[in-house]
Amino acid sequence: MSFARVVSLLALVCALAWGGTVAAKAVDGVEFPDSVQVGGAKLLRNGIGARTILFVRFYLAALYVEKSANSAGAVLGPDRPREVRLAMVKDVSKQRFQEAAQAGFDKNTPKASAELKAREAQFLALVPAQVPGDTLTFSYEPGVGTHIKGSKVAETVIAGKDFADALFAIWLGEHPVDDGLKKGLMGKDSL
Repeated sequence: MSFARVVSLLALVCALAWGGTVAAKAVDGVEFPDSVQVGGAKLLRNGIGARTILFVRFYLAALYVEKSANSAGAVLGPDRPREVRLAMVKDVSKQRFQEAAQAGFDKNTPKASAELKAREAQFLALVPAQVPGDTLTFSYEPGVGTHIKGSKVAETVIAGKDFADALFAIWLGEHPVDDGLKKGLMGKDSL
């Protein structure tokens, strides 16, 4: 048996042995797994998009849900687990991140209660300046809240489905931060 054939067979055996390994999709060198776990629920990657300003990509994002969703209402309506992962590809200052997130909150949840606004402010204070390679993950777990963590952010949980809806609406709401990003997260090819 040739050396090439032995290597091919060995690779096949390894692939079968590690069949449970989570596959990933790479975009611009950033890998997003096909599935993630949130609070014991397996979530599947729904789509990937990019936050772009004047043809410059600032970050890539992936949305994870229990079953495929092609509308924001299917993600934001039910009290079900979900996750958005961000991977920075350009520098984003703390101020720029805060301004963009605040604009997203204001446009998509204009009638937020004082209590919700306080949790939004808590979120805005958490995220420092980001550089290429940094990551942020926002995982909503029903009955627990939204887990926020990242390369430079210690895991914090902010309570309430209303907060999760306001946060996810930044990307998926009626007035998303980026229409192309929303399309990508909804599984429509935008990259």
